[in-house]
Amino acid sequence: MNTHEILAVLVGFDTTSSRSNRAIMVWIRDYLADNGAESRLLAGPDGTKFNLIARIGPDVPGGVALSGHSDVVPVAGQDWTSDPFRLVRRGSRAFGRGACDMKGFLACVLAAVPRFRHAGLTRPVDILVSYDEEIGCFGARPLIEALSGETAPPAIVIVGEPTGMAIVDSHPGAHAETVRFFGCAGHSSHPERAVSAVEAALDFMTGLRDIARRQTPDGIVLNLARIKGGTAHNIVAGEAEIEWSARFDDPEAGKDLIAAAAEACGAIETAMNAADPACSVVCEEMLSIPALRPEPDSDAFRLCARLTGRNDSARAAYGTEAGLFQQAGFSTVVCGPGDIAQAHTADEYIEEAQLAACDAFMVRLADELSSS
Repeated sequence: MNTHEILAVLVGFDTTSSRSNRAIMVWIRDYLADNGAESRLLAGPDGTKFNLIARIGPDVPGGVALSGHSDVVPVAGQDWTSDPFRLVRRGSRAFGRGACDMKGFLACVLAAVPRFRHAGLTRPVDILVSYDEEIGCFGARPLIEALSGETAPPAIVIVGEPTGMAIVDSHPGAHAETVRFFGCAGHSSHPERAVSAVEAALDFMTGLRDIARRQTPDGIVLNLARIKGGTAHNIVAGEAEIEWSARFDDPEAGKDLIAAAAEACGAIETAMNAADPACSVVCEEMLSIPALRPEPDSDAFRLCARLTGRNDSARAAYGTEAGLFQQAGFSTVVCGPGDIAQAHTADEYIEEAQLAACDAFMVRLADELSSS
């Protein structure tokens, strides 16, 4: 099967993060087996999501891992001109949910499997496919744990998020939380007899904004994303909920903000308890992704520079699983086909020229690993 044929199959699986990814992972496993490559599926905690690890070539150190995620973002509320889960080619573009982010990369990797198999590799190629990247990189952590436990783990990881085949060696980290405030509802004519959860939420949001501004004015991007609470204009709100997130380059700045947020929640809960001991504030982490830090002249950068013919690096504004791989000790960069501007949009597409460039990248990778 060629890249376009494989991409059509992959897009045909609805792998929205809220759904199981078992069907697509079984298909990938069977495709690999049909092409002489062994793989294993690793079930997530609830048994409905799976990671995949495959190795092609000798079981020796110094290999290269090609990493992508299987899940896609929802299409609900988007105005598509064609079925999002059917690949449609119009002109030089291939349309479909995930065509850009990031089933295009996976299709190129899988199409290259026969070449990898017959290239006489002296160092292995690992194929990694994770679950739930779009909602917090939840599959990456157990995947990395399994990969790190291999007898000969790879030396380099290339995460194939859409970069236009540029080499991305840095991006911010991200953290997001839901904070729930449980006050004491009461009639608005006697607010002194109640504890307003909405006021507590407002105090927290204002305080968090001020903390972010004081800490590192240019280093933290804070988003006070959502707030809801209360039931009617004449009732002091008994419950409220907010979601907040932050992006940051400096891990220490991120840790400081998260710690300050937790301290603020504790102080607000103490103040609420002074009026009613039943009040509480509950924080729930939604995601936490480390930044990808620049590593000048790293093994991953030098390899991708040879394969792409480029000597420059770029920075991404979005987060990826790459920071987690780097944190675990792997030399890591992000490099894949497509334009991130098309990701998550209605009528998501990838240019055929981008797929061709990634196919050529895989050919050169096979040559590289068979001649070294």
